[in-house]
Amino acid sequence: MRHRRGINLLPDDYSLAVTGRLATIETIPEWYALKGVCGHCSREGFVDRQRLARRFGKLALLEDLRPKLRCLHCGNQGASNIWLITKAAR
Repeated sequence: MRHRRGINLLPDDYSLAVTGRLATIETIPEWYALKGVCGHCSREGFVDRQRLARRFGKLALLEDLRPKLRCLHCGNQGASNIWLITKAAR
């Protein structure tokens, strides 16, 4: 049977947390992967969430950690880099 609308399995405030400036390492569910995207060369790379949580704490805002992202390919570091949150492969 086909549904007209998708089933939203995430809480309503989750979309606000991810799209807004309120996203923390703790608010992102375990089945989502955290990636950093270079603003200069558009290269993507996975970021270890447990390592980030140990270093900066679970309540650290992703927006505050964005300037600390550094591209391993071209070395770009700064505000042009962005976070990308995707579903992890099963």
